[in-house]
Parts: sequence; structure tokens; C-alpha cells
Amino acid sequence: MDDKDLVRLGVQIQGKGFVQALDAQRKANAPPEPKPEPAAEPPVPAPAEPKPAAPKPAADQKSAPPWKAEPEEFAAGCLEPILTEFVAHGLGSMPSVCFLQPSPPAKGATEEPQLGQINIKPAFASPTNLAQCSDFLRGQVKTSNARSAAIFVRKGSIEYPCVWKDKTKEQWAHGENVDGVFMQCESPTDRVLFFTVLKEDGKGVRSIGQSVQLDIGEFGLFPRLFGE
Repeated sequence: MDDKDLVRLGVQIQGKGFVQALDAQRKANAPPEPKPEPAAEPPVPAPAEPKPAAPKPAADQKSAPPWKAEPEEFAAGCLEPILTEFVAHGLGSMPSVCFLQPSPPAKGATEEPQLGQINIKPAFASPTNLAQCSDFLRGQVKTSNARSAAIFVRKGSIEYPCVWKDKTKEQWAHGENVDGVFMQCESPTDRVLFFTVLKEDGKGVRSIGQSVQLDIGEFGLFPRLFGE
């Protein structure tokens, strides 16, 4: 899945229903409930006719440009393929990444702005690394004239800052050992933070659990990236 695919996903989620969109994805990926064993051996049914494939959009049907998406829409769309990758390959496939939403192209420009993608895995090893990465991201936001930044990191890969520690149950209801993905969305006008529970057992069964919004003042991984 390339950057353009992420952009298309990012603009297909309409409105502010981030948690609702993730809940729909969670239910779609949930394993089917076991059916009760039949009392008697049923007759073997005839093979079912294959269902027709979902129609593909026409070649000339274009998705909306990424710079027109609301920051939270953009972030939710970037998260969708990350969750799909988790369901297919497990927690080890989770990236630590920052996506930069491009601004509208300059008047007369012949090329569309590209989606920015920055590996931020080293940031969560120490306070020094986090501070240096924060400064770097601020510089990238400024030089690229980004509309917003969407940050994703797996809880299990964070050595610092362990923002979930020393919190009350009302603030953090998931416990110490629950894994998942943090999503921090930064823009000039808004800052939001979500945590999505990800579950994986030893038999390769994976599921997407509850998504909750957290107080970014208490749980934010990065300081403000815009306006400072």
C-alpha cells in the first residue's frame, strides 16, 4: 500500500466520527461467533454460487484531494491501513510514524503535493531523543507548510514517555499490560489523542478493541507541533 493509497483512505472518512469509524473497522475484523453443533449430520448442500466482486470505481472517478480533508479525517484514514496491517501480520508490524498532511498546491502548480511520512521510532527511547525528534518534526511541519500531522505509535514500543503510568482508573482504564496504538493529531487549531486497544493471542488470533479519546494534556506523546 503506497502513500497515494493512504491519502485516498484518508479522505473517504467523512465528518468527525473517528471512534465510530474505528468501531466499524473493529467489528468488521472481529472473528465470527461460533455456531452451535447441529444435532444431526445435515445433508451436504450444493456449492454456493460465487458472489460478484464489488464494483470498482470508474477510471475517471477521483477521490477528493488530501488537503481538503479535515485533520481528524486525514489521521483516521492513515490509521486504517495500519490496523489492516496489524490484523494481517500482528503487533510486530506496527510502525512508529508521523504523516504530514499537505497543503493545497500553489496556483499554477502542475504536480499535486505529496504526503509526508517520517519514521519516528527512535524518538521513544529517551527524553533526549524525544526532544530532538519534536524539534525535527516542528521544522518539517514549517518547511513543508503542512496542514496537520498524524502521529502513530504502538504502546508496547514506547520506553519513554510512559504516559499511562501513575494514572487513576478514570484516566487510564486499560491496565499496564494492554497493548494498542496511540494516535496523536496536531493542527494549528486543534490537538486530539486517541488510543485503540489491539489484542493478539498466542494462536495468531488478532482483534481491534475499544478506541477512546484521551486528555492530550495528560497523555500527549509530543508537545505542540504548530504555533510555537
